[in-house]
Amino acid sequence: MKNLLSGVMLALFSTTLVLGAAEGGLRILYPKPRDGEVVSLEYRHKWTFNSDGYRDEEFAGKARENRPAVLMVGDSFTVGMGVERPDSFFSILERRWPQLTLYNLGHINTGTLSHLKTVDDWTRRLSPRDVVLFLYWNDVHDNLKEQAELERDPAPAPAARRDAFIPAPEGLKDLLRRALLYQWLSAKTRVVLSRWGVAKLDDRLEFELFRVEPEGEALRAWTITAGALERMSELCRQRGVRLTVVYVPKREQFTRWQALLDFYEADPALYGRFAPNERLKRLCENSGIGWIDVSPEIDALDPVRREALYYKWDTHFTPEGYRFYAKLVGERLGELLGAA
Repeated sequence: MKNLLSGVMLALFSTTLVLGAAEGGLRILYPKPRDGEVVSLEYRHKWTFNSDGYRDEEFAGKARENRPAVLMVGDSFTVGMGVERPDSFFSILERRWPQLTLYNLGHINTGTLSHLKTVDDWTRRLSPRDVVLFLYWNDVHDNLKEQAELERDPAPAPAARRDAFIPAPEGLKDLLRRALLYQWLSAKTRVVLSRWGVAKLDDRLEFELFRVEPEGEALRAWTITAGALERMSELCRQRGVRLTVVYVPKREQFTRWQALLDFYEADPALYGRFAPNERLKRLCENSGIGWIDVSPEIDALDPVRREALYYKWDTHFTPEGYRFYAKLVGERLGELLGAA
């Protein structure tokens, strides 16, 4: 009995020691952010917002006479996730075009339905000449969740929410959730369960947006997106505002496409690397919306340069990626805005 008790105590002590060492190691790799910071395994930067909930200066002090206002709407790429605010493509373009007044209306984890609400709210308040919607591939998928929220509550929450700060992980469980091995195993497990019909797989649904002829929930997501873009176009037209959509490319479209096909065991004949771009372009053309896509310029780079534009594990641009994207977009968009 004494030996058994000693063994249990030794096992508990060893487990505590191992877990403590694991947590300590994770905290070294993933230090707890201070207030107003966001921390990832690949970056750490300030994460502060103005009184309206956006990552920009106070809007009240930005307006200037004889400087047309341009609203830039989008998700975390528009916010500038992954870099300090001066290194975001918004800030780079703002410095490049001093003759314009740019407003950053980006918000993380938002789709086109949220962006429609943002455009409605802020075109009333700021009377801009232009609205530029930076549309990332998974905004289409996010529209399914936002549509479900609207069906539950027809009066949506304000587009800008003050709770945009990403909370720091607390304790070993939360730290492990951010660990790379956990993320990989979690994704692989969801794929297996999905094949057995045990779990609904959002990742698989997002991948289905690359299908040349979408079906099921993917088709519904595209239909919702088309409706949102049509309403946004009509709203801007009624208010005398020019609307342009700029596509934000996904990393796997350039660097890991074959790996993505292999991961989902997908038939290459049914999916296209640039199928989302082509569908969005048609939606914009059908709604009379300007369209800019710099994917061909990125695709023309050598593989090493393309890889350097995105973080390895995170989906966002690196500082180099934000600079290069701003350069490409600035050339095309600047001509449209009269700021070239």
